[in-house]
Amino acid sequence: MARPRKPLAERINRLARREGDHLVWEGQIKDGKPYLDRVGNPARILLNLTEHPDYQIRRDEGLCDDHRCIEPHHYRVIRERKFKYDDQASTPWRDPRDTGSSYSDRELEEIAENVELLRAEEITEEDLGIFPEHIRAEILKRARATA
Repeated sequence: MARPRKPLAERINRLARREGDHLVWEGQIKDGKPYLDRVGNPARILLNLTEHPDYQIRRDEGLCDDHRCIEPHHYRVIRERKFKYDDQASTPWRDPRDTGSSYSDRELEEIAENVELLRAEEITEEDLGIFPEHIRAEILKRARATA
């Protein structure tokens, strides 16, 4: 009889080590990226994205250049657009990096979307006038932190 599989978080703890502000993956590397069988990038587990296939992660190149790093704070989470079922809403996901957030799930989505638009220079700070002051301030704060 086969041994039962260990929980994914336990496997990640065993195969990763802390180096300063980086969590370095010492497990399998596939196509130059950390890889965990049946999951993909182990950072998906740390970001609670295993049940959310419509969200992808990308390394934030401005924060980290180590290809082995799986530190959740060094990744951007991107919601993929569902072309086949455009009318269906994405699965709700709460970012575990936002501790004690007073924003609703919808507000957090709007903040993340507008931070990306500001980064890509598709909108300006003046375009954020449609949002309440506390949301506008949070969008600007996050956009400046990642610039």
